[in-house]
Amino acid sequence: MCTVVLLKDVVEGMPVLLAANRDEFFDRPAAGPGMLDPALGIVGGRDLQAGGTWLAVS
Repeated sequence: MCTVVLLKDVVEGMPVLLAANRDEFFDRPAAGPGMLDPALGIVGGRDLQAGGTWLAVS
């Protein structure tokens, strides 16, 4: 199951906020939260099986 949250004109200075999460099996290999891309300021957990992320923010 996936969860997506979209907030429009709720936070001053940010016209749109978007957050998404994809739930997976507990035994799926994953790394905990950390800096994924320092240049872009992206922090999140890494999906070690597919190489993506299970939740990230910037």
